[in-house]
Amino acid sequence: MGKSNNYPYGMYEKEQTRAYHKDKRKVANWDYDEQNDRYTDLDGIEFRFHNYSVRHDRYGTERKFKVYWAVDYFEDPRRQELATTQSGRPRQISINANWEYFKNKAKEQLSSEIGHQIYGQRKIDVEPIFANLKAHLGSKRFSVRGLSATWNEVGIALMANNLVKLAKVSANLKGMDKNRKEILTNREFPSCFFIESELCPELFVCDL
Repeated sequence: MGKSNNYPYGMYEKEQTRAYHKDKRKVANWDYDEQNDRYTDLDGIEFRFHNYSVRHDRYGTERKFKVYWAVDYFEDPRRQELATTQSGRPRQISINANWEYFKNKAKEQLSSEIGHQIYGQRKIDVEPIFANLKAHLGSKRFSVRGLSATWNEVGIALMANNLVKLAKVSANLKGMDKNRKEILTNREFPSCFFIESELCPELFVCDL
């Protein structure tokens, strides 16, 4: 069995909302006829495959799309109006098959019983760390390029985050009795730098 990563894509949370499911503009809410390779929107307008398209994003990555055009409804002025843009051209949609495949794969994993549990736990264990990095330390994007450099930058950001935790633990130790201090010290301190030493061992003289 391959390893499953329960990471949501950017629009996953929004796609779970009632408003998204009611939005007739979203292709995800349309009917798809796989045998004839055509889509039908919520107004009954049919979109048929027209051509392939290749685009490049700002990073130079090539993305392949299938382009679908709305059919003509000359016999029905109302539907013809729905099938065309304000300039009178047929409406078009572009589908990235690779993206849709991996998105559906992620949906399956996240909607499964075990996936739902793991994702729920991730919100508790992982997401607060990134929220702290962004909101309190201003770490919203990398300032370097390359795997090794970004690896180190993440380690430094996490180390700074845990230093804040360390300061709070130290402050809480003041005024406590000796036994209580030993319990908190043994529980809190060894975990403070675990993530950083695992991520960026070259930043440390020795592992803690």
